Amino acid sequence: MEVIVLIETEIPLLRVIIESQIPELEWTKARHKELVMLDESSLRALHDVKLYQAWILKAFNKKVELRDL
Repeated sequence: MEVIVLIETEIPLLRVIIESQIPELEWTKARHKELVMLDESSLRALHDVKLYQAWILKAFNKKVELRDL
């Protein structure tokens, strides 16, 4: 099972950056920080899904009885 985490990001256009007069280096650092945070969020979500799957599998295996065919 693969989980896709939908995350919306807003990246300002170059025109907006020029109008607000944000230095390019500052803008680049801010975008990099946002991307790193997205990666961390995705990894955290993936970890939570794996824990949930293990919990469900354990509960399922407790209730299943093996039988000979």
